[in-house]
Amino acid sequence: MFIISCNGGSNHIFIIYSSVAVMGYGIFSVLIKKFDLKGRLYLTRLLLFLGSMFLSIPYFTNIHPIEFSYNKTIRLLSLSFSAYNCGLLLHTKSLTYLSLSKVQVTELSETVFSAILAWLFLKETPSS
Repeated sequence: MFIISCNGGSNHIFIIYSSVAVMGYGIFSVLIKKFDLKGRLYLTRLLLFLGSMFLSIPYFTNIHPIEFSYNKTIRLLSLSFSAYNCGLLLHTKSLTYLSLSKVQVTELSETVFSAILAWLFLKETPSS
């Protein structure tokens, strides 16, 4: 996490942001297992709404202005409705069948498998 967040600059706020995100994700997974919440579409929609509200804070306070255009909006909506919703729905559903540690190890290995599949099928190689 530190290597990804720190790009050699003096602004270390990104390390704090990524740490909070990782802790929030871990707490989310533990609470789903503890309260025996079922991974249904209702929970996914609720989390999408809460995440949207949280991410809209910089927009409304003008900390980081966001420029909307038709192309950006279509791409963002397609990304959120396809990949994010499917991933979160599968994550919450898998917690009902598997232990928390197995789900976390499987999801954390996603980047490794993505790199291998990109190398096999798209002939991409890592570069700096």
